[in-house]
Amino acid sequence: MIDWLTVVIPFKHKRINNGGVTAFDSDGVERWTMAVAKAFQGSFESSIQVKSNDITECREYGQLLYISGNPTKFLQGHNIIGTDDLNLLTLRLLEALAPEAGFEVDAFTKARVLDGGYFIKRIDINYMFELPSLFDVRAWIDAAGMKSRTRHGRSTVKKGTVYYGQHSKRWAFKGYSKYDEIMGGEKGHRLPPHLLNSPLLAFTENKLRLELVLRAPELKKITDDENPTARQLLAIGLQELFNDYLSRLEMTANVSLRDETMCKLPRAVQGTYALWRQGFDVRSVLSKATFYRHKKDLIEFQIDISLPFDNQDNHASNVVPLVRVLEAKPVAIPQNLLSYIVH
Repeated sequence: MIDWLTVVIPFKHKRINNGGVTAFDSDGVERWTMAVAKAFQGSFESSIQVKSNDITECREYGQLLYISGNPTKFLQGHNIIGTDDLNLLTLRLLEALAPEAGFEVDAFTKARVLDGGYFIKRIDINYMFELPSLFDVRAWIDAAGMKSRTRHGRSTVKKGTVYYGQHSKRWAFKGYSKYDEIMGGEKGHRLPPHLLNSPLLAFTENKLRLELVLRAPELKKITDDENPTARQLLAIGLQELFNDYLSRLEMTANVSLRDETMCKLPRAVQGTYALWRQGFDVRSVLSKATFYRHKKDLIEFQIDISLPFDNQDNHASNVVPLVRVLEAKPVAIPQNLLSYIVH
């Protein structure tokens, strides 16, 4: 799905007047004037920034319409799932803005947008990947933060999100748990009230979201054009672009982590538990007093270190295969959730 979009649409429209910023030289001669974007509020919390560029001499009309924001959240009220049909999304956004902005979208402009005849300044593309559980999603993020990198350098992890090129002016990648983001309670990430009882939240629980951000300099490089259009980008393919940049993430095949059980254990017995899981006879490496003390503590967690660890009876694993996600295909939107996206 498309999670953020900055576009410029060639479209004669009634000027959106929200003031401007003017620069003067030392002699008081005007050098340039830049319009200030106006925020249009959707039916939900999300807003979209819009302004008119290339103003006519009479200052009544603009020739270029600048739009920036999260179109999916603006139109749907959530960005858990959505469409990666770039042209359709842009058209639906333009049509939604028209009544409040005071302009009409003519048939020619609609056809132009559906054909990709507008300029792209930024686009965020993301896909969901399914892992066995929420714990696996969190473990994958932690592991990726330790054992992966790109040409930007080492990844960074902040508030449960792993970033690659977080401050790059060209492109960036990030991975996070959408479930944790929603449940974190931060304004702008919560589900709107009318969706609280929908199946959307449950869908996110075991999903890893990976997100690619492509900014203007990188889009120019990709298309070999100073003013890249949606048509040029779509000729390459959004999923193809996503996969190309995803393949640039250098990841260790596997990384060992504390498993879910270990995270719940008292720190004093975690080492003993780790040795037992690896097949050691911990009775032979611990003093008699320590062994029985640790055995008593671990029995409370249904773990008996006096018996050999049987991997066949324990589905948990402390090896997280990072590359597994890269080799997987993005999760398709289930049929019962299709009514929650833009059409």
